[in-house]
Amino acid sequence: MADILKKTNFTVKVEGHTDNVPVKAGSASLYKSNWEISGVRASVITRYLISKKVNPANLSAVGYGGMSPIKSNDTAEGRAKNRRVEFLVNKPKP
Repeated sequence: MADILKKTNFTVKVEGHTDNVPVKAGSASLYKSNWEISGVRASVITRYLISKKVNPANLSAVGYGGMSPIKSNDTAEGRAKNRRVEFLVNKPKP
């Protein structure tokens, strides 16, 4: 994907998502909330694309926490599907 994006002027919004299971207070996690986890997911991918010479001006990263599930959080399988990163690729404005 990076090879294609660095040859175009498309804009890419990298969206990080989580399930709705809260981070346990006092856990060894580096992150205190799902908002932070989702933001880091998006940021890591964005930094990777930049390292592959994708124009940083064409990239944005955002974390949604557990606010945009694509499956029910009632099952382990659904929660696993909700822990994801999505790419929204748009043609540049004329």
